[in-house]
Amino acid sequence: MVGGAATLYGAGLYIHKQTLTLMWVVLGSVAVNLVVNLLLLPRIGIIGAGIAMLASETFRTVALALVNRRQFRLAFPFSAAAKFSLIAVVMYLLIVNISLGHGRIFDLGAKVAVGVISYALIVIVLDRRARSLVRRVATRLGYSG
Repeated sequence: MVGGAATLYGAGLYIHKQTLTLMWVVLGSVAVNLVVNLLLLPRIGIIGAGIAMLASETFRTVALALVNRRQFRLAFPFSAAAKFSLIAVVMYLLIVNISLGHGRIFDLGAKVAVGVISYALIVIVLDRRARSLVRRVATRLGYSG
């Protein structure tokens, strides 16, 4: 999601032939990636590399959105992205320590089930449009509440 948004925001810089600005944003993103990798790789290994990649892509997306907002107006739902990212973090915290002791396949199945159910419930609680959709489906199925 983050990388795709960066591509959309970068398009405006290409259109207006501001590739030097694009280069500086990408170099900033590389710097963020290197610093976070240097800090996290020795401590948490490959997970640190993933966090570094996410941090650098987020930096690149936000920087491109800020630089590009004058030439190429593209509304990005930052609040929705933040809300659903937070929901994903909560879901992760709920499933990360699930271990049934019956093998990896059972653990994976339990994590998927808990993850899907918890994510859906949190979205329904926090998102007005999701609640509205659930109400419409319940009404069509004959449930009243």
